[in-house]
Amino acid sequence: MRSILPLIVLISCAMALGAENHNERPIVGVIRWDAFYGTGTVPQAVEKSLGPAKYHHRAPFFAKVTGKDKLSINGDTDEIMAQEIAYGAQAGVYWAFLTYPWQSDLSLPLRRYLKHPDRNKVKFTLMLSDHSLINEWDKFFKKALLDSCVMPNFQTVLGGRPLIYFFFPKYEKGPDQEKLANVRTLVKQKTGKNPYFILLMHGIAQKEWPEMKKLGYDASTQYAQFARKTMSFAAFDKQIRGDWKSWATKKYQHSPLLSAGWDNRPRYYNPVPWVKKSKHMLSRYCETPTPQELAAHFKAGMDFVYKNKGVCEAQNLLMYAWNEHDEGGWLCPTLDPKTGKPDDSRVKAVCEMMSKWTPPKP
Repeated sequence: MRSILPLIVLISCAMALGAENHNERPIVGVIRWDAFYGTGTVPQAVEKSLGPAKYHHRAPFFAKVTGKDKLSINGDTDEIMAQEIAYGAQAGVYWAFLTYPWQSDLSLPLRRYLKHPDRNKVKFTLMLSDHSLINEWDKFFKKALLDSCVMPNFQTVLGGRPLIYFFFPKYEKGPDQEKLANVRTLVKQKTGKNPYFILLMHGIAQKEWPEMKKLGYDASTQYAQFARKTMSFAAFDKQIRGDWKSWATKKYQHSPLLSAGWDNRPRYYNPVPWVKKSKHMLSRYCETPTPQELAAHFKAGMDFVYKNKGVCEAQNLLMYAWNEHDEGGWLCPTLDPKTGKPDDSRVKAVCEMMSKWTPPKP
């Protein structure tokens, strides 16, 4: 049986989010990096990294404590997806699913979400990566994208343009201009609208944006911001706001990044196979934000894009992240080790802020 409390809160917040300012409010996408589903190598690694008792409070709400320094984490059920959808709708965000091989554990939530009866409560888009755009495009993701982009809950911007992200962690291969043009043509034929492409500038210098634009991207963003030293969240927030301003100064189209933090110390003590262990993990992190600090960070980002429509034409922000629990950024409710119940304080704080947001004065 589903818990009814979050659904009651969801209804009250949904009413508030339907206020007159809704049409003017910038939209916020939240990255889903879905490592906490299934039983394969990746889920086992994050179970271990969050295993020490001091990190249990960072684990997703569906984690189970099985020992003093041990967790069991597998969110691959329809009931848990329904709860996640309720939380996402309560926060008033959409999900940007980072895509991985279609049959892998990392794609389990996307596959389950696309079939879930509650999916229309939270809008979504795809973040096409090397795996999906190159390795498995013709086999799986071409159809997945074309099926998704016509769904009523696929996120759009600028009068109905389907919003699609692109993420190339191994940029040395370079984006494929012909493939981008092909994706644009396919989506345009399917929807009748010209899609809006956003590139995550991972490892790409800001000065290279004009060349990226020539390849076919409409705007840029980032996956995450890294703490340059041990920082308070207030200092980290200031660092990120400085990045927003630097893009605006260049007059490049941009979807600013919001961040719930950066602290991958769990991966130092229990390394994961895809990240090299480094002593920098112990000295370059930011303190965990309070729910109120995170909500204020959201508001600042929304105010910024509203005031800077010339370079933020899509009125869109991307947040790190829904569920980067062991790397340091999350909005998804977590496990309260003391009660065994979800800690949804971040979702509530963001929902309250969203319900009260009004366009800032010039």
